[in-house]
Amino acid sequence: MTGRLGQGRRWRNELFGLTREPAAIIYNRRLVPEDQAPLSRYALLDALARDPGRYRGKVATYDIGRSGVGYVMAFSDSLRSSTFGRLVQAFRSVGAEATCCSAEIIDGVARGRWLVAYNVLGSYALRRAEAEPDLRIVLPQDYTLLLGLDREKRRRMLSDWTAGAAEAEWSR
Repeated sequence: MTGRLGQGRRWRNELFGLTREPAAIIYNRRLVPEDQAPLSRYALLDALARDPGRYRGKVATYDIGRSGVGYVMAFSDSLRSSTFGRLVQAFRSVGAEATCCSAEIIDGVARGRWLVAYNVLGSYALRRAEAEPDLRIVLPQDYTLLLGLDREKRRRMLSDWTAGAAEAEWSR
């Protein structure tokens, strides 16, 4: 595949991409009616406060001690959101489960183990939703975290990489 790139853009025949990944809320529509879907962090907080018994042990998110992605999302949320502390308290009050892996979280929501999951990698959830019609994905209306590099950082990184690739070509 790298053979299609110009000589100055190839290095070690490796292909890579720079992208941004949305953090989503997912839910199972068989268990959470669409009119009760948490479309924002505020809506999720309201649902957990309104009916804590229903959500006890039925919310999942990443374990920030075992998941680097989970740690980055939680850290980003803490900087961005005035609701982060309230979310942590609400998750604790309903006994939310913290786990390591996107696949485990998505599978658990799809199978009904959890009703809702918070800060799930959007592309992974989207791929799974193609096979699971009851799995719903929400990009929160208050804001959607995007993991990855902004345009300027991508430009600089790509520029640095191509400069490094050119240096590697010249040093052979």
